[in-house]
Amino acid sequence: MKKVELVLVNKNPVINYLAGSLNDLDSIIWLYQDSNLNHLNNVEKLLRSNNRIKFNRKKIYSTNFKKNESIINKIKEKYRDYYLILNLSGYDQVACFTIYDALREVADQIFVIDQKTNSIIDLTQKQSDTIHTNLTVNEYIRLYGMKVRDSIHFDPKIGDRSRLTYFIGNKIDIVVPFLDKVREEITRHSQIKEKKWVLERKGIHFIIQKEDNNYSVNYGDHKNENEIELDKIGEEYLFRGEWLRELVFLRVNKSHFGDVRLNIKLDPDSIPKNKKLETIIDVALRRRCNFYIFQCFSYPISRNSFIALNAISRTIDELDAESFILLSHRPPSSFIARAHSAGIKIVYGQKIANFSI
Repeated sequence: MKKVELVLVNKNPVINYLAGSLNDLDSIIWLYQDSNLNHLNNVEKLLRSNNRIKFNRKKIYSTNFKKNESIINKIKEKYRDYYLILNLSGYDQVACFTIYDALREVADQIFVIDQKTNSIIDLTQKQSDTIHTNLTVNEYIRLYGMKVRDSIHFDPKIGDRSRLTYFIGNKIDIVVPFLDKVREEITRHSQIKEKKWVLERKGIHFIIQKEDNNYSVNYGDHKNENEIELDKIGEEYLFRGEWLRELVFLRVNKSHFGDVRLNIKLDPDSIPKNKKLETIIDVALRRRCNFYIFQCFSYPISRNSFIALNAISRTIDELDAESFILLSHRPPSSFIARAHSAGIKIVYGQKIANFSI
């Protein structure tokens, strides 16, 4: 028997996407109220890439019961030979109740998606199950009408550098001031071809060796000594914050199930022109029904940091995300207050190496 699902459209496109991906469907009828259907277009595009579903749309009204009754009666007649699924995950409670009342006798299955508990609640069987979805970070962003130009799911070289990455994270109060000092020297004397910088403090050593544009690092304590060739990524890794981005990426990957991406570059042409969003997201996680953004600051806070904070704030609003900012340096109270007012959590210093959501 063919299956049709009537979906009360939610303002959150992820809930609408799940409505179409949790069942093997032949048709979806969107019962919508808003005139802005851009998110629904994005949902249909993504669902079509994985399924052969036919879509239909019917506008319903919160309190116009006669119009709703007429619409529902036509649907009942047209799809009377189908297995009828009713999804009541829409945001309007009055509309949910009236549609439920009209269809509860003929619907074969009735359910609600609860984003907060990541559950699908079957009202017919009176049971609840956890939602499992393979929605990726890139696909999540597509649901909001934007495209990802590039992102890293995993790179074996990140694993090769992980011992060094965690060493810096665990010794951040000692190593980061040293990295700042070396970066300033390299910036002032860009002609430096070969040099060695040595840090020995509190029982650890951290030695950077530069030859032409390649870097190597010798690091450890009196019990363990390690050496790694960073080659051409050395400057980006040591002095432009790649070590911090990789540390956060590794921590999120280790601590949480879901799709995790590093260095997500949004296609500028897909971003609304008037939004002024952050075009590079350092780390993102799609976990259950939720989306998380982790932005990394490896420099002392400056005026540009506040500008970046504003862009991140707009980005999390646009993507319906939760956000963390992770800083290698202790931020001033004004920065923390601004972040908290935007709903962004702050993690800095040694807490980064062990943080989780």
